[in-house]
Amino acid sequence: TKPSPSCVKLPPGAIDSILQTYSKNLFKIICNDLTAKKTIQNWLSINNTQNNITLIQENGPLFITYGVEESINQALSHRVAVNGGAELVFDQTETLCAIDVNSSRQMGKAGKAARDINLSVMKEISRQLRLRSIGGAILIDALKMNRANDRKQVLESLRNHIREDPSTSHVLGISNLGLIEMTRTRIGSTLAERML
Repeated sequence: TKPSPSCVKLPPGAIDSILQTYSKNLFKIICNDLTAKKTIQNWLSINNTQNNITLIQENGPLFITYGVEESINQALSHRVAVNGGAELVFDQTETLCAIDVNSSRQMGKAGKAARDINLSVMKEISRQLRLRSIGGAILIDALKMNRANDRKQVLESLRNHIREDPSTSHVLGISNLGLIEMTRTRIGSTLAERML
């Protein structure tokens, strides 16, 4: 029999994994735990060669202070209200995630209301995909747009908003049914799977 290896490298911890995944978009880290602070300092000393990330220690319940609890509750909700009156409805299955855009009471310019509403929700869709850690096939049932130029603007807006996503995403286009098709690489479990 072969001898067992004398040293096995442990996998990275949760903090190391988070920093490795999201460090490109980080400029500030706030923590209230001394052990976490030391782990972060160690990671930054090795990996933050350009010193572009600031570490701050604060006291108190950070999740409440910075609205993290509210964001988690929103990211677990079936419906998400968007500023201006539009609403997003998320239906997630093992196969794909469908996102429905509802106009609610939001108004747009005459003849371009659908385009304006669709443009106004693309940033929030991108944010919700990251918050919810949704991956795989994604279909967005945006409001119907008759003009090819309006459809092009909405697709370009979505592409711009997902550009900073640490997960690889591709906006494929609009199907014959009028659905925006995109894919996003899975990074671990979804937020709903972890929290619920």
